[in-house]
Amino acid sequence: MNSGAELEVAEASFVDENTLKLSYADGDSKLVKGERFFINTGSTTVIPPILGIEGNEHVYTSETLMSEERLLKRLVVIGGGYIGLEFASYYRNFGSEVTILHRGHDFMGREDKEIAQAVLANFGRREINIIFDAEVESMNGGAVSYFVGEEKRTIEGDAVLIAVGRKANTAGLGLDNAGVKLNQRGEVIVDEKLRSSNEHIFAMGDVKGGLQFTYISQDDFRILVQDGRTTQNRGAIPYSVFIDPPVSRVGMTEEEAKAQGLQVMVRSIPASSIPKTLIFDRREGMMKAVVEKGSGRILGAHLFAARSEELINIVKLAMDAGLGYQVLKNQIFTHPSMAESLNSLFGF
Repeated sequence: MNSGAELEVAEASFVDENTLKLSYADGDSKLVKGERFFINTGSTTVIPPILGIEGNEHVYTSETLMSEERLLKRLVVIGGGYIGLEFASYYRNFGSEVTILHRGHDFMGREDKEIAQAVLANFGRREINIIFDAEVESMNGGAVSYFVGEEKRTIEGDAVLIAVGRKANTAGLGLDNAGVKLNQRGEVIVDEKLRSSNEHIFAMGDVKGGLQFTYISQDDFRILVQDGRTTQNRGAIPYSVFIDPPVSRVGMTEEEAKAQGLQVMVRSIPASSIPKTLIFDRREGMMKAVVEKGSGRILGAHLFAARSEELINIVKLAMDAGLGYQVLKNQIFTHPSMAESLNSLFGF
């Protein structure tokens, strides 16, 4: 079936609010005009200004490390964010020696504190070395020099993963020419219908900032084509951090709920209490639920357990449907399954 779309492989930049210049690899270019434009250029890895990083064959990003066919004996990760934690977990499972150089001291600061501490303890048992308050100074091949306070140290890796964050791909788009405003992080500012400061130019996916997941970009498309759907009414957004076992979350943490003045009930269970974890020997982790007192409204769920990336979607559905925690407490789930853990987790 012909969709009517035409694909152009070229670099695009705005000449004015109605005109794009397309520049091709062979040096040719042309102008195209349109009534509406949709920017979905994604994001790219931030490369910090570290001496010796440029042109260093030992340096990888999350994209290039995915293509590495060697089994690395030693991996050094610069950055303690979610991408860095995921690759650290992968490679430790492969048998690599892994060290994370984390600039701060707040581990998984976005997450519930109990969950973050459980993950930190898990990494310790797995001998994933995390060096906090590490300020990287320079690189020489696979050798990374860094400071912890006044003490200078050096660590050697067969590969060094740069995982200090991602930035929106807005450079070179000529957005000033189209009257499209950016925030301080260089991301396109949009409203709840994804309109930029120019009403006929829209932005979707990573380029507009916020949570950077494939499914957010997919739902942004729904907002553009469905009447009434906005970023404000698409419901709770779940996400997973694919360490081993995964951490999955939807809604508020206990701390966030209390900061909003809500009266909460909190319940935690160990993953080892779930029969299914005994069957496939994945007993590591814990689960935590946050519920509003009185109303029974589910405020949040934080799952550090096998298959949590699947379970969190059930909780999201209940939250979006306005169902009280009692529905999950009393729901009949198959046995043995990870889903039946929700009976216990919401068993207030």
